[in-house]
Amino acid sequence: MRWPGSAGRLFRKRRGEGATEFLLDTFEYPGLVYHPSGCHYSAVRFAVWAPEDLSMVDCSCSLCRKKQHRHFLVPASRFTLLLGSKTIVTYGSYRHTELHSFCS
Repeated sequence: MRWPGSAGRLFRKRRGEGATEFLLDTFEYPGLVYHPSGCHYSAVRFAVWAPEDLSMVDCSCSLCRKKQHRHFLVPASRFTLLLGSKTIVTYGSYRHTELHSFCS
């Protein structure tokens, strides 16, 4: 069986540790693509299962506007923090109830 796109390439690379979990996730999230990513400095690494074409949104908090951050939302069940939990800081705007986490 061949998996399309990034999922197939990543499964072939994993062959050992984590390959089984990745394969199970591939079948649990049909139609979604595995998106590995992280911060600019590689201190934080994460992965999400989401549509291939991500629908980005603009946040109106002062920090996101200043840094021109764009976001996409996924359910927590489709998000995995792979590296860097100790380097994450959380920012909350006094005008909004949302909290944003960033690499320190």
